[in-house]
Amino acid sequence: TYYAPMDRRPRDLSLATGDIEGAQPRPSKMKGNRHTDPVCPNYEMPSSVQRPPTPPHGNGRHTLDTTDIDKSRPRVLHPIRDYARNPNDASDIDFAAANYRDRFPRHPHRPRVDRAFD
Repeated sequence: TYYAPMDRRPRDLSLATGDIEGAQPRPSKMKGNRHTDPVCPNYEMPSSVQRPPTPPHGNGRHTLDTTDIDKSRPRVLHPIRDYARNPNDASDIDFAAANYRDRFPRHPHRPRVDRAFD
């Protein structure tokens, strides 16, 4: 049996990628600068600078403590009130305290009335 070569059949070139730039592999033209003599090899070994070790954070007991890192915790959405508050304080309400007129006079130039009994 004899089969005819495949070149005789008509080809559909609509799916071919030969006309697209970069769609076909290109031979490597890059030559490196690595040259070694096999008889007397002289290799340059990679070098590095050793830096001192970083001291650990904290005391080492709590390893998951991240309080020293900024923005590592969620933001507090309520105001921080670290002061003691007097719940009976009514100083912001007029006439709510005894002797209000004496403590907050309307006319500061008048002398205070003596209320002591003789």
